[in-house]
Amino acid sequence: MIASLIALNMILGTKPKVLFFVNSDCPIVRRYSPEIVRIARAFEARATVKVIYCDLLAKPGELAQHHREFLPKLTFLHDPIRKLAKGYGVKVVPTAIVTDNTGRTAYFGRIDNAYGEDFKWRK
Repeated sequence: MIASLIALNMILGTKPKVLFFVNSDCPIVRRYSPEIVRIARAFEARATVKVIYCDLLAKPGELAQHHREFLPKLTFLHDPIRKLAKGYGVKVVPTAIVTDNTGRTAYFGRIDNAYGEDFKWRK
């Protein structure tokens, strides 16, 4: 797992990172897509921003379609065997992770506090 994190840091560089772990068939990910895009746009000048799909069985075309529809113009990676997700300790989606320029985790958790009693599903 450490090797996965080292490999990710080599791919993404030493800038701070904002990582969103998602799944293409999750209704909560779909609901949060506008907020993920908003946060990504807010941080893209100062950090490397990536969406990481943890879909085990999804085909690349399915991910690309979901990405175009819900998370347009954001860079994404596919983590089909959940190696990166396991390395970061991600157990549910969506999960947001922010790291500093040394790779140390500054934030790990939910995107916001909207999910709960006041969470409203859209049709």
